[in-house]
Formats: sequence, structure tokens, C-alpha cells
Amino acid sequence: SLVSATGTVDAIIDYTLHSLSLGVEYDMSDNAQLQFHYFYDDYQDNAFGALSGGLNTVIVGVAVKL
Repeated sequence: SLVSATGTVDAIIDYTLHSLSLGVEYDMSDNAQLQFHYFYDDYQDNAFGALSGGLNTVIVGVAVKL
């Protein structure tokens, strides 16, 4: 059962989320654009410590106007 696997939780949900996002877009020409985006999310869960941690995400892309 889920309760035996995870334990019980108080009536209050106790978590915190902090996010940071940075982005840069560079016009290579009139028709093309280079994009770079960085995201950092930090989760703190006091009810289930195993759910706490950070996540880094990097997205690089090229946009082309047709």
C-alpha cells in the first residue's frame, strides 16, 4: 500500500520551491536566431525528504523565420 511505502503525512503540506531562469537570444541574421535558456529549480519537501533536491535544465535552440 502507498501508506506503508511512504509513511503518513501531516494535514499540512510542507514544501518549498525556488526557481531561477536565465535566457539569451542572439540574432545570427535577419532570418535566424540562436537561443540559450537555463533553468534551476530547488525543491525542499519536509514531509518526504527523498523528494527534496535541485534540477538543472539547459535548452539550446535555433529559430528560423520562413
